[in-house]
Amino acid sequence: MSSSQSVPAGSRASSNLTSYICEIAPPAYRGPLASIPQLLVTIGICTGFFVCYGTVNISSSISWRLPFTLQAGLALGFAAACVLLLPESPRWLTSVGRRDEAAKTWDVLGVSGAEREKEQEQAIVVPDAESRSRRRDLFKVFRHKVWKRTALGVFLMGMQQLSGIDGVLYASHTPFIFSDSLPLDADATVI
Repeated sequence: MSSSQSVPAGSRASSNLTSYICEIAPPAYRGPLASIPQLLVTIGICTGFFVCYGTVNISSSISWRLPFTLQAGLALGFAAACVLLLPESPRWLTSVGRRDEAAKTWDVLGVSGAEREKEQEQAIVVPDAESRSRRRDLFKVFRHKVWKRTALGVFLMGMQQLSGIDGVLYASHTPFIFSDSLPLDADATVI
């Protein structure tokens, strides 16, 4: 079995991971499962920071090779796990006419018959006219009556990112922020 047969089209790029999870997850579990990639990204950022911090005082080139090697090893491991363990998307299989394989995949995923029928109905291809109107509807969030809500949502999402681990790690990389307010040396402010 080639890698293109064993990995669904929607999961080849990591940017489509959440879509793939939503396609294969039973409806009752979609929300929690779709949030896992963001949690893993945040854990990865935090872990990466501390690995790099732990190797900063190594005088040889291993100080940058070790974090790079760990990252490459994890990426290869996750890629191999995806190729070997993840089923093809039943929606994708249905859209390319492989309904028998889609039914087997639904069985493996434990999706009930009623939920399966709902998913099959939603998998029907949307006509071009409706697709174009959906794209036009996207810009309705910037209309006169709702642009303030849109701006508030964008602001809140930005503040959420800045106040999370990304903001903490950014602030810890800039010792001058804490150097005047805290009696710490430059190495201590990196922590």
